[in-house]
Amino acid sequence: MLKERFAEQINAYKDQYVPDGHIDLLEGDDIQRDALLADLPLLEGTSAIFIQKQPSLFIYQKITPHLFLKITASDTVYNIGIMKSVAGKISQSIRTNAITST
Repeated sequence: MLKERFAEQINAYKDQYVPDGHIDLLEGDDIQRDALLADLPLLEGTSAIFIQKQPSLFIYQKITPHLFLKITASDTVYNIGIMKSVAGKISQSIRTNAITST
């Protein structure tokens, strides 16, 4: 499973970018079980979803069709523009590491 493979990398990104938030990888059934993603019908053509539901920001970045990066952070502490950038940086790094480590 990719979640376990990238757990150390995800923890390092969490410590660096959102120490009081959460960063998770969602794959397979996790995507269908996620309360916010489960109700969205257009995931196939979507590369990123940004939801501001006070007091939280939810950033979903598609890494592959079956793997999403999810960042949850407080909207009073973090700016959505900065979090979009962070999500792009993390997902690109995971994608690159997945390619080079296979």
